[in-house]
Amino acid sequence: MLTWALDTCQCEDEEVNIRAAIQGYQSGEIQYSYNFTLIYAGHIVDVCPTYQSFCEDRQERLDRYYARFGPGWLWHEPPLAERGFEALAKKGLCLTRERKRSNYHVGHYPPYRGVVDYSQPFANPASCVLETLLDSGATYPILPAEDLEHFGITMKWYPAQGIMRLATITGKATRRFFEMHVSVCSETGESLVGDQAVWPGEPRVGGLCPVMINPRTKDGDVGHLDRISGMLPFESCYMSSAPTTYEFWLGEDRRDVLGARRLPAHLRWSPEKNVWMKYSKEFASLRESARTPDQVIFIHHLDDEGRRSFIDQDWPGVRGRSELAVMEKEVDESTQRLVTRKKKNVILEPREGTFKERKKNSRFQWREDFLTLEDITSEDYRDVGDSLP
Repeated sequence: MLTWALDTCQCEDEEVNIRAAIQGYQSGEIQYSYNFTLIYAGHIVDVCPTYQSFCEDRQERLDRYYARFGPGWLWHEPPLAERGFEALAKKGLCLTRERKRSNYHVGHYPPYRGVVDYSQPFANPASCVLETLLDSGATYPILPAEDLEHFGITMKWYPAQGIMRLATITGKATRRFFEMHVSVCSETGESLVGDQAVWPGEPRVGGLCPVMINPRTKDGDVGHLDRISGMLPFESCYMSSAPTTYEFWLGEDRRDVLGARRLPAHLRWSPEKNVWMKYSKEFASLRESARTPDQVIFIHHLDDEGRRSFIDQDWPGVRGRSELAVMEKEVDESTQRLVTRKKKNVILEPREGTFKERKKNSRFQWREDFLTLEDITSEDYRDVGDSLP
């Protein structure tokens, strides 16, 4: 794979990283482990247990590497100990629901739209809105090489961050990837996060991820069928769909994808006949006009008699606030009637700070407890123990 990358390389900054990776494997400096190996400006600079572990402090890392090695670009090699480390690139669900005779009245969904923001150190960031297929059969977003022009990327001057093996329907292929900020947006290019953001510090639904680059198309005519979303929308969005509605909803919060119109009860799809519930035009009109629900509530009985219940509900009229509660039915002493009382509850609201953040590689916290920054950045530091599964 690295030989292929070196033979097809057009950028000097990328070439020095590829040669450093090849030399690292040949010398044994890149060891058989469960770690990612980071290469910067032709130097092996660090190993990390997960992709997230070198995303959360990316700018600090780049500043540290720049101070030591000068201008350069980041390249990472995936773990050798992970068998079958291949990304999938198989078309699955798409989002252009056009139902007609030629596709047996099943069709496909409208293209999903995503904002792709390419940003690298020592380069001007650029972003654009692209239409892609909503595809759960692909691991990462995939773009044709023509789309790199939207970000001012020329392969001769902009090095990739790595290469990856793809398993496609027709076989396996090796592709370069660039790290980009990818987020889901509306048809008009606006963020799914509105004025009342559930997480104020997260203005977009999405984040940093590898974006695979396919070779240029033969005719140069690129459209949404040449782009694949990968798993990012499924990881970052709430989603809902219902039989025969021909709609697929994505949102920042669960309330955005629920409702009487979006998830009607008792629907059934059949290729042989149409079946539906019959009720008055008044209720049909109310359901059709229903939008985002004002309140969402889930009730789960904790015993067979239904005397104790667990409730998970969104507060009416307040976006981003929910409540968990345990309710119990008991006899009121004064009226001798059966009443339901709240025994315990907790209010959840990210805006008020009722949340915690923890690094995804928390089991490697011992590094901060016992090693100094000089120890970690030393050329002799080998992360002993990190290769354990």
